[in-house]
Amino acid sequence: MRKWIYFIRHGESVANANNVCCGQGNPPLTEKGKKQAADARVLLENIKFDTVFCSDLTRAVQTEQIMLNAHDCRYTADVREINTGSIEGQKRTDLMQIYGEDYARARTVYDFSLWQGESAKEFVGRAEKFLQFLEKENVGERVAVFCHAGFIQRAAQLIMGNPYGDIRFSIDNCSVTIFSCKDGKWRVYSINRTPEMP
Repeated sequence: MRKWIYFIRHGESVANANNVCCGQGNPPLTEKGKKQAADARVLLENIKFDTVFCSDLTRAVQTEQIMLNAHDCRYTADVREINTGSIEGQKRTDLMQIYGEDYARARTVYDFSLWQGESAKEFVGRAEKFLQFLEKENVGERVAVFCHAGFIQRAAQLIMGNPYGDIRFSIDNCSVTIFSCKDGKWRVYSINRTPEMP
């Protein structure tokens, strides 16, 4: 049986709107984020999911409730955004002024160990463990995972065979990225689908 895994990024959060380094911080959605989620329901409206997972952070929970509102949703810390350590909650412009290339590089390769956050190895390992779980467990044919841009990007790069490479593609708020898995082989089916796409 081929499994289809739909990764959905949360809507715009207060941290997104204020250009704040959020990581595993817990801001809610903005009104714009709620509207993004409502508009993006069209991307999932004809799909019957066998299992729904959701990050336990508020911005993902609110997005799931607006887009799907699955009565048996499984909330988990396993699909949280990367832990950014001591710089969490600070404005990105300030962090660039203070740390310069160190911060720019950290954002590109998802490694915040310099500030006691997760390293690239830890983050990739967490994404890999979750993909392995989806592959092996009886989660059904169609699975939804409401989570975060960094997690989706790392999962995609794992599947494409370049888990520690620079991130060179965007994951928009409330976009849907689809992977498939059959006989232990993962494929990227589509990345960053939004309601605006033709």
